[in-house]
Amino acid sequence: MRLLMVEDDPGVAEVTATFLRTEGFAVDLARNATEAVNCLQTHEYDVLLSDILMPGGISGIELARRVAAEWPDVHIILSSGYPGEVEALRQTPWAFLPKPYTPGQLRALLAHKKDQTP
Repeated sequence: MRLLMVEDDPGVAEVTATFLRTEGFAVDLARNATEAVNCLQTHEYDVLLSDILMPGGISGIELARRVAAEWPDVHIILSSGYPGEVEALRQTPWAFLPKPYTPGQLRALLAHKKDQTP
């Protein structure tokens, strides 16, 4: 399975990508939504794991809306360390992973998607 992680914090990106690779995911990294869209236009992904607050003027929620419209088969997980972001997600269909999260919490969200993959 191929996963696109959108994370502007290099430390979080490195630790999370390392974990995901040990779980069997092929991981590509993007630092913001613009980089993520470029990746999505050139590769196929099963999962998008995106921070909500990012530099570049496009939020993770805006990115998720675009991904859902243009690449509807991509499973979307949004993450944030800011409690106020939870309220913005109440009306969306996407999974939310509060930061800091544990490998077990991330594994649980991804397990459902892995089970659905042929």
